Amino acid sequence: LVGLDSILPNGLLEVLKGRGLADTSVLDDPREALRLGYRFDSYRDRYQAMFEVLKKHLPIKQNTVEEWMALPASERSQWFAKADLRTSAAILLLEQASLRRQLLLAQDEVKQSYLGAREVKDGKVSNATKTLQEILASSGFLSRPAELLGSGGYGLPQAGEWQRLEAESSQRQKQLKRLTGDLDKEVRALLEPERAKEIAANEANLKQVSEHLRALHKAAGGLQLP
Repeated sequence: LVGLDSILPNGLLEVLKGRGLADTSVLDDPREALRLGYRFDSYRDRYQAMFEVLKKHLPIKQNTVEEWMALPASERSQWFAKADLRTSAAILLLEQASLRRQLLLAQDEVKQSYLGAREVKDGKVSNATKTLQEILASSGFLSRPAELLGSGGYGLPQAGEWQRLEAESSQRQKQLKRLTGDLDKEVRALLEPERAKEIAANEANLKQVSEHLRALHKAAGGLQLP
């Protein structure tokens, strides 16, 4: 096995097979291999299956999930009101996937903007950095609750300390929530306008399809939680 640690993953199986160290016959039947746990379907396959539900129930022109997700969020939203319960559930999963995709793209954009802006000392980046540092400084109590009592111990709080601990914890959580909201706004300010617009539209889509799904569920006599 000397040298295998330098081989890329996509070539490792072929090397093991060539040396008689791997039996790939279990992969010959994809369905059976999936059932037995020798292979796993990709997220792409799952999303394509959800897209097939849309394709079956809505007269959309797109043929693949990639084509559907490539549409602006505002265009996808035009189909929500026409979707039935099952189709709406599929749309919800696809909108969640689309938002994750947008956030990954945004993450890369922010990284590039952040690194570039630090060199020129951009004020937007300075604000985001300061807020992040405040969050880190304020979140220590999550792993070390004794910090809230000004104590150096790690044991359980005494009976007389619980009320003070609850008050301090509540105040610190409110502060973290406020700082997290501030950081979200400051980071979004680093995004390209089009990216920020698409993320906002995607979030609006999630809210819209969720409300539509709940309305259909209620109309169908589904269980309503208090």
